This record gives sequence, structure tokens and C-alpha cells, in this order.
Amino acid sequence: MRQYQTISFSALPKFREEIANMAKEEGMTLSEFIREALRRQIELKKFRQAQERFTGRARELGIEDEDDVERIVDEIRTGK
Repeated sequence: MRQYQTISFSALPKFREEIANMAKEEGMTLSEFIREALRRQIELKKFRQAQERFTGRARELGIEDEDDVERIVDEIRTGK
């Protein structure tokens, strides 16, 4: 059984050529390059979602900047 499934999408010839050239420069096949680009995009999306969740929670706790984080860490360390 094949490990990968084929996905197709449309791209302008110039864009496809640019992707192929970049893949070649990286020593990758076109498929490898596109998989890696999509994997990075997915990870970036997950990171931004986590960042939004944590930013919201930080605001709820009154954390506005790095100084607030340091203050809270110091309070925890000293048992306040």
C-alpha cells in the first residue's frame, strides 16, 4: 500500500516553475518541497493559534509585558 496519497492543485505556469526551481536549489523533489512548505505552514498556524490562546490567558492574569512575567516568576520562587 502506498504511504502517500496524491493531491493536485492548479497553479500558474510561472508559479509552478518558481516552485520547481526552489525545490531544485534545495535538492528536493517538487513533491518533497511542497510537502515541507505545507508542513511549515501548518506548524506556523498551530503556533499562532497557541500564541493567541496564551496571550488571551496572560491578559486575564494581568500580564502585559516581560516585566510582568518576571515579577510573577519571582513571586512564585519566593513563595508570595
